[in-house]
Amino acid sequence: MGDCSSVVLTLDGHGGGQIVTRDGKQFAVTETVDSLTGRSLRVVLTGDVFPGCASVGFHIESVEGSNVVTSFSGSLFGRCCNTLAGTYQFTRS
Repeated sequence: MGDCSSVVLTLDGHGGGQIVTRDGKQFAVTETVDSLTGRSLRVVLTGDVFPGCASVGFHIESVEGSNVVTSFSGSLFGRCCNTLAGTYQFTRS
């Protein structure tokens, strides 16, 4: 997926956007809302980056900010080579 030690997430306000990795790789983002799991962001990976790896997801568990979202965080999920697990936080710059 490139150098993911730092990424820039851009959301378009209409359920889409993109993630750009530190080394400039770009991936489409789609927002999904599920009645069971809530809101998630799904990053679609291209086959030439990680063959057999379709997507990575960010389940949104906490949103900070009153009138304007300043950050959100939650858990990472997906199956890429190994099962992905962990936490994340995106902060508005």
